[in-house]
Amino acid sequence: MIDCHTHVFPTPHDYIERLHPTLRTLTEEHIVPRARGLMEMLYNNVHAMAPTLPIDIESLARMRQLKDRRALNVAEWVGAAVLMPQALLGGTFAHLKVAMRDAGIKKSVVIAAPPFAPNHWLLSSVLQEGGTQFIPVVTLPAASKKRTHDEWCHEFDVLADLGARGLKIHPGYDKLPARHPAYQALFEVARARKLFVIVHTGCFGSPGQRHGDADPRDYSHFFERFRDVRVCLAHMNRDTPDVAFALMKKHEQLYTDTSWQPAAAIRRALNEVGVERILLGSDWPLLHTAVQKESIAILRRATTVPQFEAVSNSNAKRFLAGG
Repeated sequence: MIDCHTHVFPTPHDYIERLHPTLRTLTEEHIVPRARGLMEMLYNNVHAMAPTLPIDIESLARMRQLKDRRALNVAEWVGAAVLMPQALLGGTFAHLKVAMRDAGIKKSVVIAAPPFAPNHWLLSSVLQEGGTQFIPVVTLPAASKKRTHDEWCHEFDVLADLGARGLKIHPGYDKLPARHPAYQALFEVARARKLFVIVHTGCFGSPGQRHGDADPRDYSHFFERFRDVRVCLAHMNRDTPDVAFALMKKHEQLYTDTSWQPAAAIRRALNEVGVERILLGSDWPLLHTAVQKESIAILRRATTVPQFEAVSNSNAKRFLAGG
């Protein structure tokens, strides 16, 4: 099985390595010995609490059907803030390997998440891990948003040279208009380098993210112009998957993943767009660190055996390879 949507975060040692040498020495000699026990206690506590929290995918989807969207966004923002320590402390490569082993997953697409898990850290970490178990996806390069088109292309080319297999658009964190030159460059480099693109879609409330729907229709002009670039509409546009389905019917290069979606929504996707362009996704380690197993259990309830094999394996191989 292949999980087409996960994240991974640095260990405390990784954070220390990014410090200035003087600060790093001070941190390693004086702070780390005192902080290690506290970090372990925090991880053990949030990890132990996670299964008891009402954050399973099906319950969350039912809650999202409530009419007061403003109250929902506030509640979700608070929930995300509460769960953030669990994700940061339990979202390392080592923990992802354990989660994958327990769920029977052979490969995971791992997506950068600045500022905690920036592009260059992710790419160097995947390189250190070796093998093909992890498939790295990068977000918009950090620095100035005022680059020229050619400068954006260069930045994406550098990331591709360093091993990026995919590029991600996240409107809530990018905070750029949909026709910004950065996205034009992103699609051009994706076409030239045969990379895939992931577009965050749907309404989510979390710290640091601009509130409101991330509407995939805002990028329709790129879907029209770059029909040879494979694109995954992440999260199936969450509460309003019909929007994703309509775009997928119009553009054959569009896929979607199952992250955050209950079994009923996955069955609707199968009926609306067929099985060939649906991908297994979990958004690990968000919600809880066993979310890969939960996502697989939901997918099994929603599919027949042949459909399950396609969504959890063969579709991803085609999407990732471009064949």
